[in-house]
Amino acid sequence: MLLEPVLEPFKPIADENNLKLFIENDKDTRKNYIHHIRDFIIASAEFIGLKKPDDKILKNLTNVIALIPLNHQVDILKKPVTLIDNFKQTFYGENKNNLDYVMLFYHICLVVENLDKEQKEHQDISRFDNWLLSKYIQKSLTVLYQSGHYAYYDSRLIQILITVDKYPQIADEFKEMLNNISVREFLMVNSYDNKEWFNREQYERLVLALYYRDFIASGEINEHSLELLLDNINDSYRIAESAEYQLDKLTPRFGYK
Repeated sequence: MLLEPVLEPFKPIADENNLKLFIENDKDTRKNYIHHIRDFIIASAEFIGLKKPDDKILKNLTNVIALIPLNHQVDILKKPVTLIDNFKQTFYGENKNNLDYVMLFYHICLVVENLDKEQKEHQDISRFDNWLLSKYIQKSLTVLYQSGHYAYYDSRLIQILITVDKYPQIADEFKEMLNNISVREFLMVNSYDNKEWFNREQYERLVLALYYRDFIASGEINEHSLELLLDNINDSYRIAESAEYQLDKLTPRFGYK
């Protein structure tokens, strides 16, 4: 199957210069970027034999993307300064690659995955990988991060977000997520002394991504919701620390209080 009909309109979306300007909130770039996204979604629908996507789908996607980058939305709050500083340190602190890129690609790719959700319901098909979208995303992130290592794992993080469509709220859901091959790879699970251990930094990035996704999906960006967001993230960090970063000791604590 030739992929040019979907890859050509995807290239300007994955272009590192366009991405950088989009995250920097350049108005002209954002406007053009939205047009590129619409072209890509329409081309994707046509590629799998569907009619033009419902305008509601495109509108919803545009509304969600308008909340990215998240730090811009939080800056609008203006106060309290300490809360905003804590947020920026948590999400944009030193040595932290920008999760805004992950969220942007996730929401775009999620729409493409679900264009024919009813027909695909029982099929194990990922257009994210099969259409080589992950390859183009990884290439762009490598330039932006100046690291192929982090770019690879963030491309896997996008796949996880597509697969894990809600926070694990009960033990069985939590165990199911941890048994996901992509999640285990992302967490760098390894065996030592008959125990399974996971990487702290990878776990914390997974937590941040899950909460970021839920936060913007709620559409409630205010002082109270920001406080809850940071409290829940810190709780998840403490639970991993208490588990000594051993997989079997990790108990479910995803989701809001």
